[in-house]
Amino acid sequence: MANSTNPTLPTETHSKTELDAFDQEIAQYSVQGHWKMGLPANAEPRSRLQPMLWKWSLLREQLMRSSRLITANEAGRRTIQLLNPGLEPRKSTTHTLQMSLQLVMPGEVATAHRHTMAAIRFVIEGGGTFTTVDGDSFLMEPGDLILTPNWTWHDHINKSNAPIIWIDGLDVPFCQVMDVMFIEEYEKPRQAVQRVFQSSANSIVAADGSPWYYKWREAEQRLKKLGEGSGPGELVLEYKSKGGGPTLPTIACGVEMLRPGERTKTRRHTASGVFHVLRGHGKSVVGDTTLEWERGDCFVVPNWSWHRQENRSLDEEAILFFMSDRPLLEPFGLYREEFRS
Repeated sequence: MANSTNPTLPTETHSKTELDAFDQEIAQYSVQGHWKMGLPANAEPRSRLQPMLWKWSLLREQLMRSSRLITANEAGRRTIQLLNPGLEPRKSTTHTLQMSLQLVMPGEVATAHRHTMAAIRFVIEGGGTFTTVDGDSFLMEPGDLILTPNWTWHDHINKSNAPIIWIDGLDVPFCQVMDVMFIEEYEKPRQAVQRVFQSSANSIVAADGSPWYYKWREAEQRLKKLGEGSGPGELVLEYKSKGGGPTLPTIACGVEMLRPGERTKTRRHTASGVFHVLRGHGKSVVGDTTLEWERGDCFVVPNWSWHRQENRSLDEEAILFFMSDRPLLEPFGLYREEFRS
């Protein structure tokens, strides 16, 4: 005998109108049925990101124009931010990372502040400039990588007679989504400098023993040593923290060398990547889009998009600097990579 307290089980005679009325009724309680989500039986990522290429000639021209319109102090940071149209109305390079180009003119100071966003600086052009992080000052030269981990005081001063341009890479979009953004201005324009470093990345370490400073001349030597006697295939050198972890907890950085005429395997992975062409010229095929790049250009490879890189020169290597959001995915088992011929 059926229990009279059990609700009537649904049958095919229940109309869609009745279900729609039910959905509207329970919406007033801020609840929703799973059937409203419209999830497919088999799902995979469909990135909103668009493959994007920004030409160095255009970026540099617009950055220099900005120097005639606004000072570093007025701007806070004089940067040109790379935006992905696929994310509109959000303003960022990928859904987790922001890449911008910063310009500091001779004699200018980008004043000290700190924030919960982690950041990297990769120098493109110029020299004689120092970034100070929690009292330690680092000479900035082309190809150098300087870290400003989250909540570290940092400022920049150009002591040279020429402009300096570098890449700012930050996890701003991730911090925005997590709603954990804090920014604090320092009490003075600059911090007191305790130590100055102009070489050896190994001589400067964070509290946990990780480096904050990677000189390009040292990284280039290591990259070339990787290629000595190795067979065909791209060469990748990642900037590591103590113990072999990623550059920063939210950002992986590295350089990739493509030897003359070399083409990488076609792959896709759940991490998004932003690249800067340090040397050479070539192309990246991302899905149905071909991005033709040369020295100084920047480009985006969206997450879970088939792609490959190709060095178009038969005489010279191509070198790409990259940053990736892979460290955000790996601790949760969300990083996945596939290859195809």
